[in-house]
Amino acid sequence: TGANKSLIKQYIEIFKKANLNLLSLETESFALIRSLVGADLLNIMIIDMGASTSSITIVSKGIPVITRSLELGGLSITRAISNSLNINLERAEQFKQDLSLDSETAENSLPQTVEKAFAPILNEIRYTINLYNEVYSDKIE
Repeated sequence: TGANKSLIKQYIEIFKKANLNLLSLETESFALIRSLVGADLLNIMIIDMGASTSSITIVSKGIPVITRSLELGGLSITRAISNSLNINLERAEQFKQDLSLDSETAENSLPQTVEKAFAPILNEIRYTINLYNEVYSDKIE
């Protein structure tokens, strides 16, 4: 996973202007691997779902072997709830945070709405697993 060189230069300049000695920079996916995986040698999938983007990383024996970036995130689910229930985004976000897909709610359409909005992300997760399984012998299930 590489980082944009101009962005790196900007970070270096910011640290210099703040009189801070920058020892190293690492991409977010490597930081997640280092903090979540550690020395674990199992195959692990890390899904980092942000507001507007998400990333999927498969780590095998501590090494990232597949990384995918998606232009989908939690905001797409919030918008789907907002549109479905005709409420503002703030209220829809609260609904989303309070919701469990397995729970029974007064709004029968809400879990289905969330499931429908989450489907593209879930499809990308499945695609990434299939991609890994086609290339590597130690499968992910």
